[in-house]
Amino acid sequence: MRFPAIRLLAKAKAGRAERIQAERALEKKYVAKNELKFDSDTSRVQVAVYKLSKAGSLIESGYLALAAEELGRGSWEEDLQVAGDNLGYQPQSFIKNVAELRRACMAGEVDKAKSAYVASARSLEEYALASNVAGYLKLL
Repeated sequence: MRFPAIRLLAKAKAGRAERIQAERALEKKYVAKNELKFDSDTSRVQVAVYKLSKAGSLIESGYLALAAEELGRGSWEEDLQVAGDNLGYQPQSFIKNVAELRRACMAGEVDKAKSAYVASARSLEEYALASNVAGYLKLL
């Protein structure tokens, strides 16, 4: 009985690894498709714009749980903090606002989610301006 559980766990881990790779490929395709600057730090900020935009669309459509899932998928927040190290300005306010947005979405609180989305968008814009990458980003 123990061996099927081990196989099932291995299959789940492999599936998760595949989903992470697929998400990274999608993010890279998005950056390339939109002819964005290919410097890795700017690309990391662009991925944050993409994630927030996608979550906003889901929130607007009433899919708060999917928005929370989208915001929690991948390592984009850690990647953004690495970009912050290189760009000389940390995205702490944005990361804090995204955490609040995720909490509101998981709790199913539509009004709080919309308010947190606006705060996240503003703080991302402020971060992009302060780190001098705003001119290279799409959908900001």
